[in-house]
Formats: sequence, structure tokens, C-alpha cells
Amino acid sequence: MERPALSPVQQKYLKWIARRIEKIGKSPTLAEIGEYFDTSGVNAYKIVEILVRKGYLRKTTIGPYRALELVDEDGITVHPGKLPVVGQVAAGLPVLAVENRIGYVSLDEAVTRRGATYALRVKGESMIGAGIMPGDTVFVRQQPTATNGKIVVAMVNDEATVKRYFPNRNGIVRLKAENPRFKDIHVPADQCSILGVVVGCYRNVE
Repeated sequence: MERPALSPVQQKYLKWIARRIEKIGKSPTLAEIGEYFDTSGVNAYKIVEILVRKGYLRKTTIGPYRALELVDEDGITVHPGKLPVVGQVAAGLPVLAVENRIGYVSLDEAVTRRGATYALRVKGESMIGAGIMPGDTVFVRQQPTATNGKIVVAMVNDEATVKRYFPNRNGIVRLKAENPRFKDIHVPADQCSILGVVVGCYRNVE
């Protein structure tokens, strides 16, 4: 459900609260909000209540303290500086893609600059030639198109896979594996949709 729009003042408050949560790992107090915006705690409280009522913030309790959380349109907690890991994607044969948040992964500044919006865990070995190994987490910038040769997350007949993307003029898309043991996938363009472009990769070496 779409949330009510924010006024310019409400947007400023929300952005500052989000930056504080990202920087120090917890929400600011009403006194801190009022001090930053040079207003009273009462006025800060009124703005926060509006942000809660409109669905951008949620009140919660951390230990003995009250706090604020950022939430998205589905009411799911947003973690600034982190990407949601929404499930697994095959680097082999396509597997059913179910958008199910299974955790979060921290970002470094380089990935943030590339516009990554979510992360996926990789299974399969078809992309090892591109440095993407089983168990890696790929960072994906959500977009519906890609240029020739980009590594993408593609949906083929309701199943998702990571491959290098090559469209052609005959209406056939080639999803190229980066492992000679795996065959490329050739599919009509109307049966293939781009979910995003891979912009980074994380590997836990432990």
C-alpha cells in the first residue's frame, strides 16, 4: 500500500534520522532531534508522530529504551547502510526465485556508489570464470534493462539465474555461462526479463 507523501520539512527530519541511525547504529532522542533542528522537543515529537502515522517510522523498544526504526512500504524494518538478502539465485540452471528476506549484508562505499539495491546468495558453478563462486553474495542494482555483455539476474519462465546477457536482433536472448561445463541458455526475448545488473560480489573466506 502506498504511503502518504511527506512535506519538505518531514522529509528533512526523516533523512536526518536515517543518517543518524546509519552512523551511530541507533535512533536519536527527541531532545537530539529538537536540538539539531533548533526546535522544541514538543515540535520534534509532533513531526516524529506524523512520520510514524504515515508509515515511515515505527516505535520500538531496545532493552529499557524506546527507539525508532525506519520501515519500508511493507512495514519491514530498513537497515541503513545494509542491503536485504532476498534469497538464493542459481549460477547454473535457473531456480525458482522467491523474494524472501533472509537477512542483511553490510555495504562498503564502493558498492553504494554503484547503486546496489538488494543482494542474492549464489548457488551453482556456472559463473566461476567471472569470479562468482557458490556461496557468494552478489550485489544487484535493480533495473529492467541491461547492455550487451553485462552480468545480470534474469528471470526465465518464472525462474531466476545469474548469467552474462547478450540480446540479438532475431528476438533471441543468450544468457552466457562463464564455465565451459555449462551450456548457455537461449530463450525468446519475451520469455526473459532482467531483474537487475550485478554490481559487486562478496565472499566469506572462513
